[in-house]
Amino acid sequence: MKKSIFKSIFALAALLLIFTSCAKYDEGSNFSIFTAKARLVNSWTVDGAAYTSGSTTTQQDASGTLTINKDGTYAAVITVNYPFFGNVTTNETGTWELNSDKDRLTATDANGNITIYDIVLLKNKEMSFVETLNNGDTVRYNFSS
Repeated sequence: MKKSIFKSIFALAALLLIFTSCAKYDEGSNFSIFTAKARLVNSWTVDGAAYTSGSTTTQQDASGTLTINKDGTYAAVITVNYPFFGNVTTNETGTWELNSDKDRLTATDANGNITIYDIVLLKNKEMSFVETLNNGDTVRYNFSS
């Protein structure tokens, strides 16, 4: 009887260690019963954006929607107010795919332009990803559903 209890406690401790030791995403929980694709496929509302240049991060006004479909297509209408550029609206459709580690999203728009986003948070009703621009600056997009 004591061996059975000890084995159960050891197995539980091992599972907890496995699920808490390494996170796929920088933020958020380490474990979900839903796959990354199941969490990603949704109609998302833009909650905001943050533009980072060097060590300076500026919160940006952002609005719009992003719909990610199960069939590998997406539609986005997103407006971000960037410093020095003003409002920039993206209105596009295209295809998307996750990399094998499920931590990077590649979007290909209808014109063949490819944008790669690092997923930093992916929950059922909350998502954030980061785009690295050609000059090394980054833009973080926050979404909710």
